[in-house]
Amino acid sequence: MARFLSRKLALVVAGLVAGSTLLAGCRCAGFYSPVYKQKDVEDLLRNNPDELKRFATGWLREHRDDDMKYEDCHGEKLTLSRYARNGSGMAALPPPALSSEELRAIQQFAKRMNLEDVSVFRASNETLSWYVQLSFQGGAKWPYGLLYIPEDEPLNMLNSASGGPGLGFSKVVPVQGRWLYFESR
Repeated sequence: MARFLSRKLALVVAGLVAGSTLLAGCRCAGFYSPVYKQKDVEDLLRNNPDELKRFATGWLREHRDDDMKYEDCHGEKLTLSRYARNGSGMAALPPPALSSEELRAIQQFAKRMNLEDVSVFRASNETLSWYVQLSFQGGAKWPYGLLYIPEDEPLNMLNSASGGPGLGFSKVVPVQGRWLYFESR
């Protein structure tokens, strides 16, 4: 009887260990499991500068009020949300209507770059200055990624940012041109 219980207990413990190991690596479960380190993000930018800039400037131009979330670990899921961003906060609006070709292009880009979230922020409620934030997979709990400040905006615009770097961000480092690496903790 004792041998039967110890064998059964061993199976239960093995199942729990396997399950916790599986969940710990699952980015969709909200665990902090980044696919990139800071150097990897910098290399990604160095190897794809034109493509990332085209995406960021296009997003600022065409999707300034849209947030994108992409999940890849339990089947691909792309979610777009639209908000009216104004001085009093953000009001939800109906999601943007995009063609299936546009959605597929965004989804392919997100998958290839391991993007988890794309958001646009204003430098402050008093300005019309905007920047885009690209967050990478595995940063659900503590986002990390790249910030792009458009060519016609001052690089120091993040000093008074609301909703972006500032309180809650542990690291903002210039990387290349108008790009900065960020981490949030």
